Amino acid sequence: MNVIELGDDETLCKQACQCLCEEWPGVPMDTRLERIHNKKEGRTLGLIVDQNGTPTCVGTARIQNAKETGEGLACAVTSVVISSKHRNKGYGTQLMEGLTTYAKEQGYTYIYLWTSTAKDFYEKCGYMFCQRINLDKPVLRKFNQTAIAALESMLSQRQNKMDAATMDNIDNPREGDNVVWMRKRLVQEMPSQTRSDEELHTLIEASCKPIMQLKQRFTYYCNNVPWQKQVGPSCGLAALRMVKEFHKQNLPQTKSLLDTAVERKYSTDGEIFNIDDLKQLAVDVLQFEDCSIIDTSTEDIVSFFQTIINSGKLIVLPYDREPGTSLPTLYQGVYSHYCVLFGYGYIDEGETPCERSNEPLQRPSELYLLAQHGMSPCPVIDTSEKWVSSNNNLNPTDKTMNKYTVIEGEKKVANLCGKCLAI
Repeated sequence: MNVIELGDDETLCKQACQCLCEEWPGVPMDTRLERIHNKKEGRTLGLIVDQNGTPTCVGTARIQNAKETGEGLACAVTSVVISSKHRNKGYGTQLMEGLTTYAKEQGYTYIYLWTSTAKDFYEKCGYMFCQRINLDKPVLRKFNQTAIAALESMLSQRQNKMDAATMDNIDNPREGDNVVWMRKRLVQEMPSQTRSDEELHTLIEASCKPIMQLKQRFTYYCNNVPWQKQVGPSCGLAALRMVKEFHKQNLPQTKSLLDTAVERKYSTDGEIFNIDDLKQLAVDVLQFEDCSIIDTSTEDIVSFFQTIINSGKLIVLPYDREPGTSLPTLYQGVYSHYCVLFGYGYIDEGETPCERSNEPLQRPSELYLLAQHGMSPCPVIDTSEKWVSSNNNLNPTDKTMNKYTVIEGEKKVANLCGKCLAI
């Protein structure tokens, strides 16, 4: 018994189509076969069992790309069905396990789906409730998010007036039919990427261009910190792992950061809205002894940042991230995010646009801070004033925190405003 991608074996493809027709009649077999062979917007998988020496498709599902948000490449599963003659044999669970294995092999970090009738089944398969997402449509890749949202709204209104189903929902409940979205995490963390000083300099040079004018030079001092892409909303955990790699903290871990955060009910899927919890993970799991929470509202906080970086330490700073640029902004915690402050610099006149100093710098009148975060390997550079202001405006509401699965019986408490971790 195994789950394979369909396409070449016409007999198996027709058996998969028969499964779909039993569950969702009304669509011609030729149309379904054409959809299996057209892989531009997804691939069809089949659960294959041996029946009297003959491979037979007894179940099927379709998998396609979901929109990548910077938290990792995700896929969505649709049209999940087991043949009516083969139900109550555990094949549904086998199909979902095979889909999970296939998705991991393809490099996906999450699987999404939506359902109105099988919530309990998918929960048993490891799925959690989540917000609705957009599926990746090749025809829409040239549109920006605003245009896509407007188009989706128009099509949604038009769909309500139409009786005929489109190919996107022929085998799935329409929005509004008591539908819930669910997702399953496939990967806990991504491998860290170590960069040479030259590679890091190239990234910093590109990141500082927007803040400079003609014949200006950006001089900086920094620690070279390995970068790690975050998976899901685990920006704080990714920041801790970057710090661990920088300090070469190779002590054995008995548990992962994510497992411990979930077990202690700090988090449901990696999100951390309380910096006390993040510190506790750094101490208990990563075994950092020199780890302290710092008040960023003090007058000399920028000098403190500079001193910390000069001493070879790092700062994990929560802030409000501007979507798109990842620069610090003031949205009262709506886009709460964690970064690692790893360097600083200043702008003056010079022929060389970007120059690295091997020695700590004297503090100029306007200091810029260099940060990296789990959504992009490109450093983020802005004035120390803007970083501190963004941190001091963090006050995420229940709505912001509950974008992720809510811990049953627990109320999340935000504790990010005016605080950072020095490690």
